[in-house]
Amino acid sequence: MKGEAAMLKKLKKLISTRSVMLNTPPMGDIRHITDEEVKELQKVMLRIIKDVAEVCDKHGICYMADGGTALGSVRHKGFIPWDDDVDLIMPRKDLDRFVEVFDQELGDKYELVTPNSKGHKVASLITEIYDKNSYKSSLHNLDNDLPQGVMIDIFPLEYAPMNAVARKVKGTVAMILQYIAVSSMFYRLYNSPKKKAFFYQTPEGKFNYHFRRAIGFLFSFRSYEKWCNTFDKFVRGKEETDLWCIPTDVGHYFGHLMPKDVFYPPIEGEFEDMTIKLPHDIHAYLVNAYGDYMWIPPVDQREKHWTVGFCMDLKAQKNAD
Repeated sequence: MKGEAAMLKKLKKLISTRSVMLNTPPMGDIRHITDEEVKELQKVMLRIIKDVAEVCDKHGICYMADGGTALGSVRHKGFIPWDDDVDLIMPRKDLDRFVEVFDQELGDKYELVTPNSKGHKVASLITEIYDKNSYKSSLHNLDNDLPQGVMIDIFPLEYAPMNAVARKVKGTVAMILQYIAVSSMFYRLYNSPKKKAFFYQTPEGKFNYHFRRAIGFLFSFRSYEKWCNTFDKFVRGKEETDLWCIPTDVGHYFGHLMPKDVFYPPIEGEFEDMTIKLPHDIHAYLVNAYGDYMWIPPVDQREKHWTVGFCMDLKAQKNAD
């Protein structure tokens, strides 16, 4: 039994692109972000958070910090010092409203990508806001026509079925659709020689690259955008319940499955020089996500993301040139 469990655990890591990428070394201009770049990056992301929060307050839209952003507020009163991304969550109805007002309120400064929305590209299963006056090329956005800028993520909060059987079925189907959608996206967006060479650096990466592309090829009779839209529609709660989940977060459908009152109504927390909204029972939320969330992980266990280039102020660079 122990041997079977170990094999299953190894297989899960092999088919998880995120796990494989965490253990892939840098290659040429595909590298980790430096500490100095993280500080500059956080300045731009803080500005984006403030603009999003202002629009949400203006229109009565509910938002909350998620993941490392929520953890940073509680543990560091701001960004986790080495954190290079921002995660927010919005109940589905609030996210839909935010997308509706985005172009009018923020379209001059930012670009939005999100599933199931006319006029906006689909870059992944989540909503992303890109700063137009910056350049930050990630591995995902390299060699395609997706936005290239400093960005933040917004994850939808969905109602989950109260019935255990219905919840298990919906969650399982959601995870299958999610893997198909991401594999289809991988097949379309990760076909460049540079990306292939990056994954080929390790045996695990090579396996994952071919496995993902094989699944993506099998479902390439539809575009990755349509698969992302299908997943996005499927996970939406059909009726209001007292159980919420974040299907697109790291833990997938079941990872942040908690009572509604863990999330809502939001409370306020410190974040750098602003006040940010947090899940209502922030302790329960962070224990579910991190366990002992006040523990500071050693350097070799801190997650970092890949980058291919940086410019925090395109206008200033253009004027300098």
